[in-house]
Amino acid sequence: MEISFYNQWVDNGCSYNEGVNLYNTYGNNYALKILFAKGENYYTRNKLKSELQNLKAVTPLPAVTAAVIPKDFKTFREPKKRIDTDTLPDSLKSEYFKLGPLVGEMRYLHAKLDTTNEEERRVYALRIVEISEIRRGIFNKIDEYQATGKLPVEPVTEKPMPKALEEMNDVERHKELLRLRVQRSKLKNKPHKQTTYNAILERIEKLEQKNV
Repeated sequence: MEISFYNQWVDNGCSYNEGVNLYNTYGNNYALKILFAKGENYYTRNKLKSELQNLKAVTPLPAVTAAVIPKDFKTFREPKKRIDTDTLPDSLKSEYFKLGPLVGEMRYLHAKLDTTNEEERRVYALRIVEISEIRRGIFNKIDEYQATGKLPVEPVTEKPMPKALEEMNDVERHKELLRLRVQRSKLKNKPHKQTTYNAILERIEKLEQKNV
């Protein structure tokens, strides 16, 4: 699947800081990263826009856990695209009702981007992009149903085998390390998953050695 980071940026309101975080995560021009970090002006904004238009990813995003949102943070907002849910089958109706919490989580992550360190910003940026893809997928399913009267058929895809560490570049190793750390946290207190947990620990150790 090819992901357009420019489309994600536009969908989320074209925030300069979010655009910089996306470029810092996926771009590979160090000089531009330094330029964008100096702040927003007419030139840097237009240069950022141009770079994001050309920045695409063809690999799936790593799995990222949903943000833990404080109870006192007001996140819920109705989706802008109003749909008569009474006309939808139950499966699509439940998908539609996921949109409000997803938008809320995205707002929360946007609020956190300027108040955290670079490592966490990368994780938040990945989750924001992932949420945008989920929302787009939900709306695409609903549009298809409204146009054809039929439920969309989910494509059957085989899960790709993990790349050997030697075949990964620096960006791929960083993404894989983030993904495995999330899995490690989920499996830490699950004794019945001990074999998988140990394999993850071993792969994390090898990745960290490669990054040294």
